[in-house]
Amino acid sequence: MVKPYWVFGVDRVVQNTVGTDAYGLYYALFNLSLLPTMLLDAGLNQYNNNTLAKHPDRASSMFSHIFPAKLGLMLLYIIIVLILGISKGFKFNSDELMLLMLLGLNQVFAFFILYIRTHFTGLHLFKTDTFFSVLDKTLMIVFCSLLLYTNIFGPINITQFATAQLLAYIITTLLGFIILIPYIKPFKFGIDKKMLREVFKNSYPFALLAVMMAIYNRADVVMLESLHPQGDTQAGIYAKCYRLLDAFNMLAVLAAGLLMPMFARMIKQREDIKPLVQTAFIALVIPATIAVCFCLFQIQPLLDLLYHGNFGEAETSVFVPVIVCIIPMAMNYIFGSLLTAAHHIRTLNMISFFAIIINLVGNYIVIPKFGAVGTGYVALATQIMAVSGSLYFCWRKLEVKISANIIIQYMILMVLIGGLLYALVSINANIGLSFLIVVFCGALFMYLLKLVQPKAWLEVFKHLKN
Repeated sequence: MVKPYWVFGVDRVVQNTVGTDAYGLYYALFNLSLLPTMLLDAGLNQYNNNTLAKHPDRASSMFSHIFPAKLGLMLLYIIIVLILGISKGFKFNSDELMLLMLLGLNQVFAFFILYIRTHFTGLHLFKTDTFFSVLDKTLMIVFCSLLLYTNIFGPINITQFATAQLLAYIITTLLGFIILIPYIKPFKFGIDKKMLREVFKNSYPFALLAVMMAIYNRADVVMLESLHPQGDTQAGIYAKCYRLLDAFNMLAVLAAGLLMPMFARMIKQREDIKPLVQTAFIALVIPATIAVCFCLFQIQPLLDLLYHGNFGEAETSVFVPVIVCIIPMAMNYIFGSLLTAAHHIRTLNMISFFAIIINLVGNYIVIPKFGAVGTGYVALATQIMAVSGSLYFCWRKLEVKISANIIIQYMILMVLIGGLLYALVSINANIGLSFLIVVFCGALFMYLLKLVQPKAWLEVFKHLKN
């Protein structure tokens, strides 16, 4: 509840307040700061979590060895972000470089919070971890609300917005560290080179995958801001249309986080994973497709609801390909998770490499002429290519595919939903009422088409419990 409120209740309002151009620059630089974030982890978080889960008595020594390495990686990350800013032509005293460095510091503290949380999960302090999973965003909501709805600091600008986020991250980090101290003391700092070599050796394929996925998912906005004559405006338009996709990703990431360990456990125990794949497809891809259909039939009312008339034909054109990206991304959360659980990381890296080529070359060609609209369609082509690769290799390597019956039921359902939405638009039904009708009828159609099967869901809950 906290994170979606952040996206729609704060982030959206800030863009409406500061304007498309200012937010477009922020959004482009935010995506630029994400590209080298692999350096802030490099596999240390996962290693720390796994080790503490097995050996909680090693919390002190683990912190003593990993913390100095983390500081070194943070410094290297900041240097690289600074180099990226200078390479874009930002001067040392420019507002753009100041904003980029603020966003870089935000990433530093965000990843350090994740590192602190690995101690909580590794030591089975799950309630504490849950609290810290939303504390930073809760503080941001409070600080940004003060900026938006009071005159204490004057009219909000994009630098204040980034600074408020940084303050929330710093407070969360300090509080997390204070709570962690009793579990990690006494500590004596020193770097265990043998341990670091082992971690980096085992984690570099995953780190490489994270980097490549960041490039083909985030580099397009950076290119849009740099290559188009009205880069800030175009990036701001793209951000407006991408916001719903970001909100969906928050839910999809949670689903993928549940699926991956379930797939891993079933593969290890040589259980049949096909029923879980089918159920995941029904639970994730079909609702995502219904949501996409609803958005496509309700583009104007939806954008008006979000941006209060502060949109035009450009936003409408960009919204179509961007929102359709939800469908291949939903599928990739299932089949990408399956390949990861089966340790086919090299395969995923190969898929990501080709996705990068399509994304970078495509954007280089289309951005100067078509701007954000071109970027949207390149993003859609990239996601389709990525999920096609995942589907192909799941079929070849794991002999897993979606059954023909489910595909036929899926297509029938989409025809029914499309007809329903066309009828609702024809009678000018209110967007809120239309949403409720589509949700109810979508669930009803899924039940009548026997896409919802209680036995399959009971199996999923059984694996979740295990």
